[in-house]
Amino acid sequence: MAGPGTRRGPSGGETVLVLVVAVLVLAFLIMLSQRFLPWAAAPEAGASPDGTEQSDVRDGSTGEDLSGLDHDVVTPSGNIACALDPDRVVCAIESYDYSVPGPVSDSCAGNAGHFLVVTAESSSLACDTSGPTPTIDTSGAEELDYGESVAEGEFRCLSEETGMTCEHTGTGRSISVARAAYSLG
Repeated sequence: MAGPGTRRGPSGGETVLVLVVAVLVLAFLIMLSQRFLPWAAAPEAGASPDGTEQSDVRDGSTGEDLSGLDHDVVTPSGNIACALDPDRVVCAIESYDYSVPGPVSDSCAGNAGHFLVVTAESSSLACDTSGPTPTIDTSGAEELDYGESVAEGEFRCLSEETGMTCEHTGTGRSISVARAAYSLG
């Protein structure tokens, strides 16, 4: 037993409790700062973490006729097909449930939503001018089983049950597309 005037240190349980409370307070402050401090928030749509540009529709949104695209690979479902070449990958989705943001569809003189493009510099939805409802011809495309990938130059595409992801391996630029959603990276 400690005598008068003798101080005892915190017990092991008290130390653990103080550490847990400190971690929780820190986590709360980080979440709070991301919500209320503009410099701590996530980048706005169209901005990428590295500061380079990413857009929902490519510059020159007058579009491009993508009906003659020769797709190299198609998912087992047949809903997503991609054409890979040394300069870009274009992926097409026949049927999707996601919404295309209004400014994107308004700035496109054709269809926005069925085609996505990734290059070394950017990733975007493509504005397709081939007609009101594009048809995606997958004849001649190799079926890329789920879990398999294919590469062309610095581009790599991976087929998964959740969709298709294509990336420029040098810059990390990417597109992911599935029936439910798309993402640009």
